[in-house]
Amino acid sequence: MGSNIRILILEDVPLDLELMEAELRRDGINFQSHCVEEEEEYRKSITEFQPDIILADHSLPHFDGISAMYIAQEITPETPFIFVSGQMGEEFAVEMLKKGATDYVLKHNLSKLGHSVKRALKESEEHLNKKRAEERLARSEKKYRALFELSPDYMMVLDPDGHVLDINHRLEEDSGISREDFVGKDANEIARDFVGDQFNNGEITDYLRNHTEPMEIKIEGHGGFEYIEVHHAPIVKEGKIFAIQIIGRNITKRKTAENALIESKKRLHDVNTYLEAIINASPFAIVDLHLDGRVKSLWNPAAENIFGWKRMEVLGKPLPFLNDNKGTMYENIMHNVLSGEFKSDLELECARNDGEQIYTMMATAPLLNVDNNIQGVMATFADI
Repeated sequence: MGSNIRILILEDVPLDLELMEAELRRDGINFQSHCVEEEEEYRKSITEFQPDIILADHSLPHFDGISAMYIAQEITPETPFIFVSGQMGEEFAVEMLKKGATDYVLKHNLSKLGHSVKRALKESEEHLNKKRAEERLARSEKKYRALFELSPDYMMVLDPDGHVLDINHRLEEDSGISREDFVGKDANEIARDFVGDQFNNGEITDYLRNHTEPMEIKIEGHGGFEYIEVHHAPIVKEGKIFAIQIIGRNITKRKTAENALIESKKRLHDVNTYLEAIINASPFAIVDLHLDGRVKSLWNPAAENIFGWKRMEVLGKPLPFLNDNKGTMYENIMHNVLSGEFKSDLELECARNDGEQIYTMMATAPLLNVDNNIQGVMATFADI
């Protein structure tokens, strides 16, 4: 064997010890041995030497193999224990195997010792690996159970035929139906009770088998309709589906918010349409300006008629109708409105696109954003 195993040997005859070690070496076993005869040093060696396997004679002057086996089972129950004795009847050997001994080898047949040790270590390793795997599985199942029970979502497990195997506490609590009443029921029957004819063929199990995407169902509750988003996935074991996991999330609040947003957008669209109609029908020129005085986006039909420039000709540019000698006056107006003032009686001389001089009554107001900060200026002009 490749690794250097630790062997604790309970033996009081030096020659027998040498023969045992020789057989182990002859069988290709790399080992480090430690031999004891008394109970006290045997107990100490189990703790400090930490053997991978124990070989024990049946009978010693001040100690015995049976007691040694029971001590090993108490301190290190996973360690293989093999009796190596010159005096051991078959019935006694069988009895020891029943009580927990791994194997027994007679001293007059030590050629079997190497094979017995190898087999015992292999079985011990397989048993330990299996135990660790079972412990990991137990921890995983415990964690899954905790997540299953404490989940805020509705959870249900079906067998491949569509019968309920389990539900979590949240589903039991909100449905008002006990776990015992759920378990064993046909999922199609449950679906008909809760969602009626929302499935075209009425068979939810067919849907689960043939679709992978989430589905949305509507359930009528005590306080009105509730919307549930349902996800499902097969649980596979050894390459076969042995259950179907269903997770339902209550999305009523999200759905309500989405519907409210849609309704809000519709109302906003209606308001914008209404305002646009008012602006376009207004006899006053209506213009919105950047903070630096350039035309932003609004230049209504009245502005085109009064001043003679089309909307696309003025967007992003300073107001084109200001006389050169009115620049300072306009700057003062912008300064005042950006300070938060509202003006409605400003007489302003302007030049049309064709050169004609006209007089207008100008009104201004700051445009505020949601944070109440000025983001632009609204101006109206009446041809007087």
